[in-house]
Amino acid sequence: MRTLLLLDDQPSVMKLMRRILSEFQILEASTADEAELLFGKFQDVIDVFVTEITLPTTSGIEVALILRSIVNDLPVILTSCDPVSNWDSSLYAGLAQLGEAPLVILQKPFQGDALYDAVWTLLPSA
Repeated sequence: MRTLLLLDDQPSVMKLMRRILSEFQILEASTADEAELLFGKFQDVIDVFVTEITLPTTSGIEVALILRSIVNDLPVILTSCDPVSNWDSSLYAGLAQLGEAPLVILQKPFQGDALYDAVWTLLPSA
């Protein structure tokens, strides 16, 4: 079974993502620290990292950069309430460091199919 690491600090969003992605093994984190801890334990089985951009103490991009420093081709899905055009310069800089592939950016609110399709687009071939 494919495994996804989800990071979002909103319980209602996490519940929705869990329902949309129910066919996958889900590891849930509500903070950057939890995501990093889970990744440390399960990095060999995590297929895709899905994260909210705006978190209370950091950004999802910063967490993705940390995880990609360990697994450089980790597929990442970034979700954001703000369109990319409204991001501040630090988010743009982080996004440039993160690189383009394998990466998908979804603007909230997104349709469940968009998240589901993004995951399948990024999953490594097995």
